[in-house]
Order: sequence, then structure tokens, then C-alpha cells
Amino acid sequence: MLGLNGRPDLRVKACLGSPKWRRLAWRTQRDYAYSLMVWLNYLLTMGVNWWEADDGVASEFLFWRVTDRANEDAVETRTFARDLAGLKKVYSRAARSRIADPFAELDAPCIVRHADVKWLDPSGYS
Repeated sequence: MLGLNGRPDLRVKACLGSPKWRRLAWRTQRDYAYSLMVWLNYLLTMGVNWWEADDGVASEFLFWRVTDRANEDAVETRTFARDLAGLKKVYSRAARSRIADPFAELDAPCIVRHADVKWLDPSGYS
């Protein structure tokens, strides 16, 4: 992930290369890195640096990512919950550089199930 200047941000690089990050499963690393890329691109369009983002920007990101009809690539709440977990890890690491976590007070949205699940009563099972 390169910034507009064509160079990586050393704080992001430190997070992605940290022992804590490398202990994550490969697929989790990939998914969290993708979530970070989506967040950084969103911030770029908003004209906000990642280290200056606040909870208002984070809330707008949630709206855009999950609900906004203008977003053709909106995702389900469970995908955003994964995004949120990854972004909180990044900002947890960035806290060492005194960067505030814009997602600290943001909870993952409730997961909406689309399947009509029928439960079998234990007494009906033989």
C-alpha cells in the first residue's frame, strides 16, 4: 500500500509487519489488509489523512460501506464487522504513535440473517 507520494507509510508498514499481525491466519491478514485498503481509499476521497480521522468520519464510513445506496459495492454487516476488527487492530498499533482510534466507540452493526431458519424441536426428533 503506497501513499500519494509513491511511498509506504511507515506506521502502516510497521503494523502489517508486526509479530502480532503475522500471527494472524494468512486469510485473516489478507482480509484485514483489504479492509485497510478500502478505508484508506475512502479517506483519500474524503480528503482526510488516516491519522487525523475521527469518529464522525468512521461513522460516515460505516454508512457508506453498509447502507449508502450510492455505493455500488456496499457490503453486508458481517463483512463490515470484519472490516472493523481489522481497522481496530491497525489503530491499536498506531496508538503507539499517539494516533487516536476513530473506531474506538463504534460497535459492529447487528448482523442481519437472510435465511429463514427452522428449528427442530428436540421432542420431535426420534
